[in-house]
Amino acid sequence: MAAGDRVFTARDLKCPTDAVDGIRAAEISVSGASAEDPGDASVVGGPAEVQVGPQRITVSAYGVNPNALRALVGAAAANAVIGYKGPAGANEKHTIKNVVWTTFMGALTIRDPETGGPIPVWGVSGTAEWGASDTLTLMWVSAADS
Repeated sequence: MAAGDRVFTARDLKCPTDAVDGIRAAEISVSGASAEDPGDASVVGGPAEVQVGPQRITVSAYGVNPNALRALVGAAAANAVIGYKGPAGANEKHTIKNVVWTTFMGALTIRDPETGGPIPVWGVSGTAEWGASDTLTLMWVSAADS
């Protein structure tokens, strides 16, 4: 399995517990957020202050049923559970906490995991909402799946 800034084949997507019809692929990206105060221009040296914010987790899901994907956009924050085949062929899952789906994307072309041929898919993208005490470990959990 390869998550993080690249698309991987998904077995299913549940958000939070209801399966989303027609899912074929997913993507999870983590990025940081920071702000920098350069300080006095006449002073030699680095920045006067750097503030680092929480990391940003973006989740995208792609599938062949645009209606099922569009239904996610604008819904309340919910856990997104992405099922996939692990490196040894075992069923595994990623759970991303509190995803708010905000963007509908369509139509893209991906390689079908079953036939290898190109198929059109639509997508949705969203961002995980962090709580005050959340960490990356709490926001993104990977585990075995039945």
